[in-house]
Amino acid sequence: MSEDTGRPAQPDSGPGLPAEPGLATEPGLPAEAVLPTEPGLATELVLDVGAPAHGGACVAHAPDGRVVFVRHALPGERVRAVVTRHRKRLLWADAVQVL
Repeated sequence: MSEDTGRPAQPDSGPGLPAEPGLATEPGLPAEAVLPTEPGLATELVLDVGAPAHGGACVAHAPDGRVVFVRHALPGERVRAVVTRHRKRLLWADAVQVL
């Protein structure tokens, strides 16, 4: 436990934590599945857009398996999208080109 906060001390590295600043890696994932996790790092993904979700964005899946909510796309389209926001298991992206 940390004496300052009374909470358990956080490990500096380990499973599920970035190996390098800005990269999320997990054992067994292909190199193309590595996505930036720091805000401000633009990442383009090619996605197959699925059904619409609440709020109008459509659901897709990133190469690393995370769910992506894609704006400006229609179900069934294949798009190039730029990641605009992220969380541990979710990404939000804007479609910039229909392929």
